[in-house]
Formats: sequence, C-alpha cells, structure tokens
Amino acid sequence: MSDAQTLQPLAEYVDGRDVVLCLAAHLGGVRLIDNVVVER
Repeated sequence: MSDAQTLQPLAEYVDGRDVVLCLAAHLGGVRLIDNVVVER
C-alpha cells in the first residue's frame, strides 16, 4: 500500500487519503503486476 500522490509506502491506512495497492505475483512462468488506486 502506497500514498497515491508520492507512491511512498504506507505502514497503515489513514482515512481520507487516496492509496495505491501494488501487487506482483508469479503464476507458472508468467509474472503478473497490477496497481489499483483506492479513492477515499
């Protein structure tokens, strides 16, 4: 979880702040990467 403006990691969610959830996973021989913006 990162701050949506700075992309700096967040240790905890702060109500009212937009965040980005970042995920990277290996599925077989394929690496999947996704980012999702979670708005207030």
